[in-house]
Amino acid sequence: MTHIHRSIAAISPSGIHSPEKLNDSIRLVESWGHTVHRGPNHDNKHLYTAGTLKERIDDFLWAVESPDIDTIWFVRGGYGTAQLLNHLPVECDKPVIGFSDATALLSFGASNQWTKLYHGPVLNSLASLCDTQSQQIVQQWLSTNKLPCLNGKYSFGPKVSIQGPLVGGNLCVLASLCGTPFQLKANGCILVLEDIAEPLYKIDRMLLQLEQSGVLDGIIGILMGSFHNCTPPQNATFTLQEVFKERLAPLNIPVYVESEFGHNEINWMWKVGQNLQLQP
Repeated sequence: MTHIHRSIAAISPSGIHSPEKLNDSIRLVESWGHTVHRGPNHDNKHLYTAGTLKERIDDFLWAVESPDIDTIWFVRGGYGTAQLLNHLPVECDKPVIGFSDATALLSFGASNQWTKLYHGPVLNSLASLCDTQSQQIVQQWLSTNKLPCLNGKYSFGPKVSIQGPLVGGNLCVLASLCGTPFQLKANGCILVLEDIAEPLYKIDRMLLQLEQSGVLDGIIGILMGSFHNCTPPQNATFTLQEVFKERLAPLNIPVYVESEFGHNEINWMWKVGQNLQLQP
């Protein structure tokens, strides 16, 4: 089998990264036989983002336009990607990898027919947080373009098999795009959701926002990843699963939980638009 050599742009459209964690991940990726080029402004800082808006736009455009780059990889999440969306090209034929705040770009790109969008570990956490299997999945994709299928545990809704393309990502980011030109289009798709450190009432509120804005119209099912550190308040008698059911059961679609992606050590890479079949 032919080994793909990738020339990767490490860019920071979002938050400020840890230099040590980034260096560890770059060493790991280069040990797999690839080359990583750091964005010209990737080490900059402005308020809570990795540089000014112009600097972050410039780095993204450098990655898209440079003939020496064939893959674009987010250094970390945090906040800031949504600020770029009005300034990005409507076409990009290079693979883009990221999750968390990168969900804003995944939604934007999917709406503009970008066909190489990947929800996967950011470089800030690839070496330091991801478990061995999650790292191996990234390594396999880098070298062969192949990915495994996500799994899910049936939770509630009609007990029927569903099959369709995957879209989505971080719940909080998707909710923040509601009512903007970049709101997720999910009709006919399996909606994929994950989050971290959100109180359960906020999860309810964000799911309601997706519903009321029309994001959930026409979806064929929901696949939940990890909701890391999203725990009920002390002495609460309800669970996260009960919150999901309260909000989503009226949709009358299958809901699956405990899939292998999100803000913890298990973070399998998946492709936006990847076809998946789920069975109860």
